[in-house]
Amino acid sequence: GGIRVQGWFRRLRGALGIGAIWGAAGAMVGGIGGAIAGLVAGLPIGYLLPVAGLYTGATTFFLGAGFSLALTLRASRRVSGRPSTGRVAALGALAGAALPFVWMLAPVGELLTDLTALPMSHFLAVLLGASATCAAIGAGFAAATMTIARRAPVELTGRDESESRLLG
Repeated sequence: GGIRVQGWFRRLRGALGIGAIWGAAGAMVGGIGGAIAGLVAGLPIGYLLPVAGLYTGATTFFLGAGFSLALTLRASRRVSGRPSTGRVAALGALAGAALPFVWMLAPVGELLTDLTALPMSHFLAVLLGASATCAAIGAGFAAATMTIARRAPVELTGRDESESRLLG
């Protein structure tokens, strides 16, 4: 009982940690993207940089936590073999591509109201553009996370047997 619960708390802490790392990296990418978009569109950078950074940071936090939990579930199901970096990147891309659709369906405040006021073609362009961007970020972050995790010494990771088999 207690040992199993401790294991899940450790995995949850790991998922939140991966989410935080992905979120911080995503906030930087989003902030830079917001600044560039502001310069190109002639919009105030002081507004776009933090909004884009916070939105992308929150999105990539959930991407990272979800990715970590998916790997945990894979390890707990005793799936044989170690996933290739390409397969992990594809999983990250799929999760990333789906996330903007979830954000658009959820009431996320003024951003959703502003976007739904657009003509349908513009709304779909924004949605598909965000989906493609999040897919690329998810794939890159997933591949990088798996590569870093595989290189970490076992003594530092505190991995159990199933996680060691998963990461190789």
